[in-house]
Amino acid sequence: MSLEQTKVIDFISVGKKTGIVNLTLVDPLDWSDEGRHLILLQDKINAYLQFIESGEIEQTYPASVGQKRSINIVAQHEPTKEGFRLLSLIQGSIEGAGFGFKFELRPDLAVSDED
Repeated sequence: MSLEQTKVIDFISVGKKTGIVNLTLVDPLDWSDEGRHLILLQDKINAYLQFIESGEIEQTYPASVGQKRSINIVAQHEPTKEGFRLLSLIQGSIEGAGFGFKFELRPDLAVSDED
């Protein structure tokens, strides 16, 4: 799983206390190629929204039926100024569509494409 696999939902889980269905996007990429990173992030978020809005989430993950949803990004590297601007726009769009949004910076994130 990685940001580069834009059509893959990295993780789906249900919060034990909240019941919120969390769709987590893993972003291990640095921001050295900012333009590419911005496009990949936007493409992956759009795929997550399509997964929810099309109803595919309910077919793939029946526990999600009737539950609130949140799209969460876990990133290894701090975004650039432009990256933070895009995240702000993404947050507004996601929350405007009625879903939750969370961004978490995890410098210790270890991701392997071999998993």
